[in-house]
Order: sequence, then structure tokens, then C-alpha cells
Amino acid sequence: MKRSTLAITALVMLLLLSNAFWLYRIVDERIGAGLEAARQREALRQVFALIPVLAQKADRARIVAAASDATSPPNKQALQADGYVWVGSLGLRFDGAGELVEVVTKFPKHSTGIIPAPGARPLVTRQGSRPGD
Repeated sequence: MKRSTLAITALVMLLLLSNAFWLYRIVDERIGAGLEAARQREALRQVFALIPVLAQKADRARIVAAASDATSPPNKQALQADGYVWVGSLGLRFDGAGELVEVVTKFPKHSTGIIPAPGARPLVTRQGSRPGD
């Protein structure tokens, strides 16, 4: 009787530990997905804020200011790294004349939900550089 009670107690403990582990993984995954969605919404807001500024042929400072104003919280500091000016979730690359050349995001390629056509060459890779460069 004692042996079976010990075995049942051990199996119940293992079941509880396993359930706790899976609960932690599910909660952690949902929180991560929520944060990713918030960053993608911010990037979308920034892109929409850039459209009227770009239509006016604005200079580099106004473009960066428009992207910064659309961040959450507003007016995030712009950082220069890897040839891009990073404002929130967007990376802005300018040429020598200060003209906007490219806009990239920090998101992995698989998170966009866009399925490329077979044999299509992506315009921008995950790290914000063009393939083959």
C-alpha cells in the first residue's frame, strides 16, 4: 500500500510540474506576441506619419522628427547604427544628399505575414540590408 501511495504521489507531482511548465510557456508566448503586435502597430503609425512629410519632399530632420513624433511614447530619441537612423521600430537610411533611400523594420521576415511569390527576391532582409550586398 505504501509503495502505490508513493508512486501515485510522485506521478501527481510530475503532472503538476508539467502543467505549470506548459502554463508558463503559453503565458510567456502570449505576452511576447502582444509586445510584438504593439511594436508592429507603432511601426505602421510611423510609416503613415511619414507619407505626408515625404510628399512634401521634406529634409532629413523633418523626416526623422515625423517618425519620432509617431512613436509611443512620442518623441523617442533617434539612434544612428549600421548606416540607419533608428527611430522606434523603423530604420531610415539616407543618401549623401539627405534624401530618404530606404525604410526597414526590426521585425523578423516571418512576422510580416507576407508570403513571397516562388523565386521572388526579397527587397530587404531581416537585418535591414539588401540581399547580395
